[in-house]
Amino acid sequence: SDGSGTNYDNLATVTVKENGLIKTGRINSDGNEVYSEIVCLDNKVFAKKFFDKWGVFDDEDNAIIPLEYDSPINYLGHNLFKVEIKGLYGVKDINNNYVIKPCYLDVLGNKNVPYFIVKLIEYRNERKYPRGKSNKMIVVESYKYRLINIDGSQRNIPERFCGSFNSMNFCGTRFIVVDKHVLSLVNFKLSDNQYSSVFSTGEEKFVFVCNYSKMGVLDQDLNIVLSCEFDKIESWGKGLFLTQKNVINRSGWWNTTVEVEYALFSENGTLCSVGKFSSLEKLKDGRIKVYKDYKYGYIDEYGNLLPDETEILNDEIILYKGFDCIEIRDVNSRIIVP
Repeated sequence: SDGSGTNYDNLATVTVKENGLIKTGRINSDGNEVYSEIVCLDNKVFAKKFFDKWGVFDDEDNAIIPLEYDSPINYLGHNLFKVEIKGLYGVKDINNNYVIKPCYLDVLGNKNVPYFIVKLIEYRNERKYPRGKSNKMIVVESYKYRLINIDGSQRNIPERFCGSFNSMNFCGTRFIVVDKHVLSLVNFKLSDNQYSSVFSTGEEKFVFVCNYSKMGVLDQDLNIVLSCEFDKIESWGKGLFLTQKNVINRSGWWNTTVEVEYALFSENGTLCSVGKFSSLEKLKDGRIKVYKDYKYGYIDEYGNLLPDETEILNDEIILYKGFDCIEIRDVNSRIIVP
C-alpha cells in the first residue's frame, strides 16, 4: 500500500490505498491513532474504528481484538464478542481466540444467559409443481434458528431443543420464545399453548403472554398465574400485578357503555383484599387512593386495605373500617370476614 498525509489542528490525516480501496485515518503528533468512532461495550471495554476497521480495546488502549473487522463488534457478555467476516458471524473471546468461527447469519446473546441463539440457512428439496404431474425438484432455502451454549456446543441441552426452529428469541433471562411457544430455561419446559406475542414483565420469574388482544402471566415453571383475559397488565412491584379489564355494560340494545375494572393480584394469582375497583391514584404519602362501589378508600403498596379507623374488640378482633364497610381481622391481621 502507499499513503500520504496532511497535518492540521495538530492531527495528521493519512490516506492509504489498500486492495484498490482508498481509506483515511488520523494520527496525533505522537503517531498514535485517533479513532473515528468509539463505542463503550462494557465496563472498561471499547469498540474502536480506525481506517474503516474495527477492534476491541481496554481502557488503557491495549488491543483485545485487533483492528481487522469491517463491521462493528458487539459485546455478548461472558467476555465474548460477536465479529463478522463476509456476512457471517462468529464469536471471539477476550484472548482474541475464536470460540465460534464465523459461520452463522447472526449470533444473538443475552449478557445474563449462558446460551446463544444462532441464525442459519437450511436447504431442502421440494417438488417444483406440488400439484402437477412433474417430479422436477428444486432446492428451497429457509432461515432457521438454533440454541447453543456460549462455547458453541449443545452439551446438556435436551435433544428436542437441539434442532432448528422457524423462530426463536430471548425474552428476559429465563425464557425463550420458540415458534410462538414459551420455553423456560429454568427447567427446559415448553408451553403447550402458542401465543400471539410474549414479552418481559421486568421481573425475572414471570413473562407476559398474549392471545391476540388479551394478556396473561406465566411463571418460570410455565404455570398460569393469570389467564389471558385482561386487556392490560402491568408489573406493580412488590410481587403484584395490576390488571385492567374493559367491562361492557348494555342497557337495552340502544345503550352500551364500557367501564374499566382494575384489580391487584399477587404473584401466585390471588386477588388482593381490596378486590376490584374503578380507579386508582398514587399519593405523595405512599398510599394509593382507590374508587370502588361509588366510594373512596386507601390501600398500601402491597394492595392491603388501609382503614379509615380501627376498633379492637376483646383484645382479639380488630374491626377495619374503610369504603364505608367493615372488615374483621385477628390481631395478626389475618382476614376473618372481608
